[in-house]
Amino acid sequence: MGRLFGIPVRVHVGLILLLLALVFFAPSDELRLRTLLVSLVVLVSLILHELAHALAARHYGIETRQILLHPLGGAAILSERAPTAKAEFWIAAAAPLTNLALAGVSFLVLHFADLAFFEDLAWPNLLLGLTNLVPAFPLDGGRMLRAALDAKLGPVRSTRWAARIGRGLATVAIVAGLATVQPMLVIVGVMIVLAGTAEERASLIHGFMSRRRVHESMDDVAESVSAAGDVGEALRILGAHPRLGALPVTFGARVVGVVYREPLVLAASAAARGVRTGLSDVMDRNIVTHEGDGPLVPLLRKMGETQSRTAVIMDGPEVKGVITVDRLIEDLRSAS
Repeated sequence: MGRLFGIPVRVHVGLILLLLALVFFAPSDELRLRTLLVSLVVLVSLILHELAHALAARHYGIETRQILLHPLGGAAILSERAPTAKAEFWIAAAAPLTNLALAGVSFLVLHFADLAFFEDLAWPNLLLGLTNLVPAFPLDGGRMLRAALDAKLGPVRSTRWAARIGRGLATVAIVAGLATVQPMLVIVGVMIVLAGTAEERASLIHGFMSRRRVHESMDDVAESVSAAGDVGEALRILGAHPRLGALPVTFGARVVGVVYREPLVLAASAAARGVRTGLSDVMDRNIVTHEGDGPLVPLLRKMGETQSRTAVIMDGPEVKGVITVDRLIEDLRSAS
Protein backbone atom coordinates (compact mmCIF):
# COMPACT_ATOMS: atom_id res chain seq x y z
CA MET A 1 0.00 0.00 0.00
CA GLY A 2 2.98 2.31 0.41
CA ARG A 3 4.94 3.60 3.41
CA LEU A 4 4.00 5.32 6.66
CA PHE A 5 6.82 7.00 8.58
CA GLY A 6 9.18 5.08 6.32
CA ILE A 7 7.62 1.71 7.19
CA PRO A 8 6.29 -0.48 4.33
CA VAL A 9 2.59 -1.33 4.71
CA ARG A 10 1.45 -4.52 2.97
CA VAL A 11 -1.96 -6.18 2.75
CA HIS A 12 -2.37 -9.94 2.32
CA VAL A 13 -4.49 -10.86 -0.67
CA GLY A 14 -6.71 -12.95 1.65
CA LEU A 15 -7.85 -9.82 3.49
CA ILE A 16 -8.70 -8.05 0.24
CA LEU A 17 -10.72 -11.06 -0.95
CA LEU A 18 -12.53 -11.25 2.41
CA LEU A 19 -13.54 -7.57 2.30
CA LEU A 20 -14.66 -7.87 -1.33
CA ALA A 21 -16.75 -10.93 -0.47
CA LEU A 22 -18.45 -9.10 2.42
CA VAL A 23 -19.35 -6.20 0.12
CA PHE A 24 -20.41 -8.42 -2.79
CA PHE A 25 -22.74 -10.66 -0.73
CA ALA A 26 -24.46 -7.81 1.11
CA PRO A 27 -28.23 -8.19 0.48
CA SER A 28 -28.86 -4.65 -0.82
CA ASP A 29 -27.07 -1.71 -2.45
CA GLU A 30 -27.49 0.35 0.73
CA LEU A 31 -25.89 -2.40 2.85
CA ARG A 32 -23.12 -2.82 0.28
CA LEU A 33 -22.21 0.84 0.63
CA ARG A 34 -22.29 0.63 4.44
CA THR A 35 -20.27 -2.60 4.44
CA LEU A 36 -17.68 -0.97 2.20
CA LEU A 37 -17.45 2.04 4.53
CA VAL A 38 -17.12 -0.13 7.66
CA SER A 39 -14.53 -2.32 5.91
CA LEU A 40 -12.42 0.73 5.07
CA VAL A 41 -12.75 1.99 8.66
CA VAL A 42 -11.62 -1.40 9.99
CA LEU A 43 -8.69 -1.41 7.55
CA VAL A 44 -7.57 2.06 8.64
CA SER A 45 -8.04 1.12 12.32
CA LEU A 46 -5.83 -1.96 11.84
CA ILE A 47 -3.15 0.16 10.17
CA LEU A 48 -3.23 2.69 13.02
CA HIS A 49 -3.10 -0.18 15.56
CA GLU A 50 0.05 -1.65 14.02
CA LEU A 51 1.56 1.78 13.37
CA ALA A 52 1.23 2.51 17.10
CA HIS A 53 3.29 -0.64 17.82
CA ALA A 54 5.87 0.43 15.26
CA LEU A 55 6.24 4.01 16.53
CA ALA A 56 6.43 2.85 20.15
CA ALA A 57 9.16 0.39 19.13
CA ARG A 58 11.01 3.19 17.32
CA HIS A 59 10.95 5.18 20.57
CA TYR A 60 13.00 2.36 22.10
CA GLY A 61 15.41 2.21 19.16
CA ILE A 62 13.76 -0.73 17.37
CA GLU A 63 12.89 -0.42 13.69
CA THR A 64 9.93 -2.13 12.01
CA ARG A 65 10.62 -4.17 8.88
CA GLN A 66 7.01 -3.99 7.68
CA ILE A 67 3.38 -3.73 8.72
CA LEU A 68 1.39 -6.67 7.36
CA LEU A 69 -2.43 -6.84 7.40
CA HIS A 70 -4.08 -10.25 7.01
CA PRO A 71 -7.56 -11.79 7.44
CA LEU A 72 -7.06 -12.41 11.18
CA GLY A 73 -5.72 -8.93 11.96
CA GLY A 74 -2.25 -7.52 11.48
CA ALA A 75 1.36 -7.59 12.60
CA ALA A 76 4.12 -5.04 12.97
CA ILE A 77 7.22 -7.12 12.21
CA LEU A 78 10.02 -5.67 14.32
CA SER A 79 13.71 -5.96 13.52
CA GLU A 80 14.50 -7.21 17.05
CA ARG A 81 12.95 -7.97 20.41
CA ALA A 82 12.24 -5.35 23.04
CA PRO A 83 15.40 -4.72 25.10
CA THR A 84 13.55 -4.55 28.46
CA ALA A 85 10.27 -5.67 30.00
CA LYS A 86 9.24 -2.00 30.30
CA ALA A 87 9.82 -1.49 26.57
CA GLU A 88 7.81 -4.62 25.73
CA PHE A 89 4.93 -3.44 27.95
CA TRP A 90 4.61 -0.04 26.28
CA ILE A 91 5.17 -1.34 22.75
CA ALA A 92 2.31 -3.80 23.35
CA ALA A 93 0.09 -1.26 25.15
CA ALA A 94 0.48 1.52 22.57
CA ALA A 95 -1.79 -0.13 19.98
CA PRO A 96 -4.93 -0.95 22.04
CA LEU A 97 -4.62 2.42 23.80
CA THR A 98 -4.60 4.11 20.38
CA ASN A 99 -7.78 2.27 19.37
CA LEU A 100 -9.49 3.11 22.68
CA ALA A 101 -8.48 6.77 22.27
CA LEU A 102 -10.00 6.84 18.76
CA ALA A 103 -13.16 5.20 20.08
CA GLY A 104 -13.36 7.71 22.93
CA VAL A 105 -12.96 10.72 20.64
CA SER A 106 -15.54 9.27 18.23
CA PHE A 107 -18.11 8.72 21.00
CA LEU A 108 -17.45 12.26 22.24
CA VAL A 109 -18.13 13.69 18.77
CA LEU A 110 -21.29 11.56 18.56
CA HIS A 111 -22.49 13.06 21.82
CA PHE A 112 -22.49 16.55 20.27
CA ALA A 113 -23.22 15.70 16.63
CA ASP A 114 -25.19 12.73 15.35
CA LEU A 115 -22.82 11.74 12.55
CA ALA A 116 -23.04 8.09 11.41
CA PHE A 117 -19.37 8.03 10.33
CA PHE A 118 -18.15 8.52 13.90
CA GLU A 119 -20.37 5.68 15.11
CA ASP A 120 -18.81 3.44 12.47
CA LEU A 121 -15.38 4.63 13.62
CA ALA A 122 -16.11 4.23 17.35
CA TRP A 123 -17.36 0.65 17.60
CA PRO A 124 -14.65 -1.14 15.55
CA ASN A 125 -11.92 0.71 17.48
CA LEU A 126 -13.56 -0.05 20.82
CA LEU A 127 -13.82 -3.74 19.89
CA LEU A 128 -10.24 -3.84 18.57
CA GLY A 129 -8.86 -2.10 21.66
CA LEU A 130 -10.72 -4.20 24.24
CA THR A 131 -10.06 -7.50 22.41
CA ASN A 132 -6.33 -6.87 22.33
CA LEU A 133 -6.28 -6.07 26.06
CA VAL A 134 -7.42 -9.61 26.87
CA PRO A 135 -4.39 -11.22 28.63
CA ALA A 136 -4.23 -14.11 26.16
CA PHE A 137 -0.63 -14.42 24.98
CA PRO A 138 0.40 -13.55 22.24
CA LEU A 139 -2.28 -10.82 22.06
CA ASP A 140 -1.15 -7.39 23.23
CA GLY A 141 -2.70 -7.98 26.66
CA GLY A 142 -0.76 -11.23 26.98
CA ARG A 143 2.49 -9.44 26.12
CA MET A 144 1.70 -6.76 28.68
CA LEU A 145 1.05 -9.51 31.25
CA ARG A 146 4.38 -11.18 30.45
CA ALA A 147 6.20 -7.86 30.80
CA ALA A 148 4.49 -7.21 34.15
CA LEU A 149 5.42 -10.68 35.44
CA ASP A 150 9.01 -10.37 34.27
CA ALA A 151 10.17 -8.36 37.32
CA LYS A 152 9.19 -11.14 39.75
CA LEU A 153 9.48 -14.29 37.67
CA GLY A 154 12.20 -13.52 35.13
CA PRO A 155 11.85 -13.82 31.33
CA VAL A 156 11.54 -17.62 31.08
CA ARG A 157 8.93 -18.19 33.82
CA SER A 158 6.96 -15.07 32.87
CA THR A 159 6.74 -16.31 29.26
CA ARG A 160 5.56 -19.74 30.40
CA TRP A 161 2.93 -18.29 32.75
CA ALA A 162 1.65 -15.81 30.15
CA ALA A 163 1.38 -18.63 27.58
CA ARG A 164 -0.46 -20.90 30.06
CA ILE A 165 -2.96 -18.19 30.93
CA GLY A 166 -3.43 -17.45 27.23
CA ARG A 167 -4.07 -21.12 26.44
CA GLY A 168 -6.55 -21.31 29.32
CA LEU A 169 -8.53 -18.30 28.06
CA ALA A 170 -8.37 -19.64 24.49
CA THR A 171 -9.75 -22.99 25.68
CA VAL A 172 -12.65 -21.18 27.33
CA ALA A 173 -13.30 -19.35 24.05
CA ILE A 174 -13.23 -22.63 22.08
CA VAL A 175 -15.67 -24.34 24.46
CA ALA A 176 -17.96 -21.29 24.45
CA GLY A 177 -17.83 -21.15 20.65
CA LEU A 178 -18.76 -24.83 20.35
CA ALA A 179 -21.56 -24.49 22.90
CA THR A 180 -23.09 -21.44 21.21
CA VAL A 181 -22.29 -22.53 17.63
CA GLN A 182 -20.01 -19.54 17.03
CA PRO A 183 -17.34 -20.84 14.61
CA MET A 184 -15.41 -17.55 14.62
CA LEU A 185 -14.90 -17.80 18.38
CA VAL A 186 -13.57 -21.35 17.93
CA ILE A 187 -11.20 -20.22 15.15
CA VAL A 188 -9.88 -17.34 17.25
CA GLY A 189 -9.36 -19.66 20.23
CA VAL A 190 -7.46 -22.21 18.14
CA MET A 191 -5.31 -19.49 16.57
CA ILE A 192 -4.41 -18.10 20.01
CA VAL A 193 -3.39 -21.59 21.20
CA LEU A 194 -1.23 -22.22 18.11
CA ALA A 195 0.30 -18.74 17.94
CA GLY A 196 0.86 -18.61 21.71
CA THR A 197 2.62 -21.98 21.74
CA ALA A 198 4.83 -20.99 18.80
CA GLU A 199 5.64 -17.62 20.38
CA GLU A 200 6.41 -19.27 23.72
CA ARG A 201 8.81 -21.70 22.04
CA ALA A 202 10.49 -18.90 20.08
CA SER A 203 10.86 -16.75 23.21
CA LEU A 204 12.36 -19.58 25.23
CA ILE A 205 14.80 -20.39 22.40
CA HIS A 206 15.80 -16.73 22.17
CA GLY A 207 16.22 -16.56 25.95
CA PHE A 208 18.46 -19.63 25.93
CA MET A 209 20.55 -18.43 22.99
CA SER A 210 20.88 -14.86 24.29
CA ARG A 211 22.69 -16.14 27.40
CA ARG A 212 25.29 -18.08 25.43
CA ARG A 213 28.59 -17.04 23.91
CA VAL A 214 30.25 -18.31 20.77
CA HIS A 215 32.91 -20.41 22.53
CA GLU A 216 30.22 -22.19 24.60
CA SER A 217 28.39 -23.34 21.48
CA MET A 218 31.23 -24.40 19.19
CA ASP A 219 32.85 -27.76 18.63
CA ASP A 220 36.64 -27.44 18.81
CA VAL A 221 38.49 -28.21 15.59
CA ALA A 222 41.92 -29.82 16.02
CA GLU A 223 42.58 -30.11 12.26
CA SER A 224 40.91 -29.32 8.97
CA VAL A 225 41.08 -30.91 5.53
CA SER A 226 42.64 -29.34 2.46
CA ALA A 227 40.50 -28.80 -0.63
CA ALA A 228 43.10 -30.94 -2.41
CA GLY A 229 42.41 -33.83 0.00
CA ASP A 230 40.00 -36.67 -0.54
CA VAL A 231 36.88 -38.15 1.03
CA GLY A 232 38.86 -40.82 2.88
CA GLU A 233 41.04 -38.25 4.63
CA ALA A 234 38.00 -36.21 5.69
CA LEU A 235 36.32 -39.35 7.08
CA ARG A 236 39.49 -40.24 8.99
CA ILE A 237 39.53 -36.83 10.70
CA LEU A 238 35.83 -36.98 11.54
CA GLY A 239 36.25 -40.53 12.81
CA ALA A 240 38.88 -39.30 15.27
CA HIS A 241 36.49 -36.55 16.48
CA PRO A 242 33.04 -38.15 16.80
CA ARG A 243 31.36 -35.02 18.23
CA LEU A 244 32.47 -32.80 15.37
CA GLY A 245 29.44 -32.01 13.19
CA ALA A 246 31.24 -30.32 10.31
CA LEU A 247 34.84 -30.38 9.10
CA PRO A 248 36.28 -27.14 7.65
CA VAL A 249 37.80 -27.33 4.17
CA THR A 250 40.71 -24.97 3.50
CA PHE A 251 42.42 -23.67 0.39
CA GLY A 252 45.73 -22.29 1.54
CA ALA A 253 44.98 -20.03 4.51
CA ARG A 254 41.34 -19.52 3.48
CA VAL A 255 38.29 -21.56 4.64
CA VAL A 256 36.22 -22.32 1.56
CA GLY A 257 33.53 -24.54 3.03
CA VAL A 258 32.71 -27.51 5.26
CA VAL A 259 31.90 -31.17 4.75
CA TYR A 260 29.43 -33.21 6.79
CA ARG A 261 29.67 -36.80 7.94
CA GLU A 262 26.66 -38.29 6.13
CA PRO A 263 27.48 -37.02 2.59
CA LEU A 264 31.07 -38.21 3.09
CA VAL A 265 29.88 -41.71 4.03
CA LEU A 266 27.65 -41.80 0.94
CA ALA A 267 30.56 -40.59 -1.21
CA ALA A 268 32.82 -43.32 0.22
CA SER A 269 30.14 -45.91 -0.50
CA ALA A 270 29.86 -44.66 -4.08
CA ALA A 271 33.66 -44.80 -4.42
CA ALA A 272 33.58 -48.46 -3.40
CA ARG A 273 31.28 -49.05 -6.38
CA GLY A 274 33.69 -47.25 -8.71
CA VAL A 275 31.96 -43.85 -8.69
CA ARG A 276 34.61 -41.24 -7.83
CA THR A 277 33.45 -38.28 -5.72
CA GLY A 278 35.72 -35.40 -4.69
CA LEU A 279 35.44 -33.12 -1.67
CA SER A 280 34.20 -30.32 -3.91
CA ASP A 281 31.18 -32.44 -4.84
CA VAL A 282 29.98 -32.79 -1.22
CA MET A 283 31.27 -29.51 0.22
CA ASP A 284 28.88 -26.90 1.65
CA ARG A 285 30.21 -23.53 0.52
CA ASN A 286 27.41 -21.48 2.09
CA ILE A 287 29.10 -20.89 5.44
CA VAL A 288 29.71 -17.96 7.77
CA THR A 289 33.12 -17.18 9.26
CA HIS A 290 33.37 -15.44 12.62
CA GLU A 291 36.42 -13.96 14.29
CA GLY A 292 37.00 -14.67 18.00
CA ASP A 293 34.46 -14.95 20.82
CA GLY A 294 31.38 -12.85 21.63
CA PRO A 295 27.61 -13.13 22.12
CA LEU A 296 26.01 -15.93 20.11
CA VAL A 297 22.87 -14.08 18.94
CA PRO A 298 24.54 -11.72 16.41
CA LEU A 299 26.25 -14.72 14.81
CA LEU A 300 22.94 -16.61 14.65
CA ARG A 301 21.33 -13.57 13.04
CA LYS A 302 24.08 -13.54 10.42
CA MET A 303 23.61 -17.27 9.80
CA GLY A 304 19.89 -16.72 9.41
CA GLU A 305 20.35 -13.89 6.92
CA THR A 306 22.64 -16.03 4.76
CA GLN A 307 20.69 -19.26 5.41
CA SER A 308 23.88 -20.98 6.52
CA ARG A 309 23.87 -24.25 8.45
CA THR A 310 27.40 -23.78 9.79
CA ALA A 311 29.69 -21.06 11.10
CA VAL A 312 33.46 -21.52 11.23
CA ILE A 313 35.11 -19.75 14.17
CA MET A 314 38.52 -18.22 13.45
CA ASP A 315 41.34 -16.83 15.56
CA GLY A 316 43.28 -14.88 13.00
CA PRO A 317 44.37 -17.37 10.30
CA GLU A 318 43.72 -20.36 12.61
CA VAL A 319 40.47 -22.35 12.63
CA LYS A 320 39.26 -22.73 16.23
CA GLY A 321 35.88 -24.44 15.90
CA VAL A 322 32.55 -24.83 14.15
CA ILE A 323 28.97 -24.10 15.15
CA THR A 324 26.23 -26.05 13.38
CA VAL A 325 22.47 -25.62 13.57
CA ASP A 326 22.11 -29.34 14.39
CA ARG A 327 24.43 -29.00 17.40
CA LEU A 328 22.55 -25.93 18.65
CA ILE A 329 19.27 -27.87 18.46
CA GLU A 330 20.82 -30.69 20.50
CA ASP A 331 22.04 -28.20 23.12
CA LEU A 332 18.60 -26.61 23.28
CA ARG A 333 16.90 -29.99 23.78
CA SER A 334 19.37 -30.88 26.53
CA ALA A 335 18.75 -27.56 28.31
CA SER A 336 14.96 -27.95 28.15
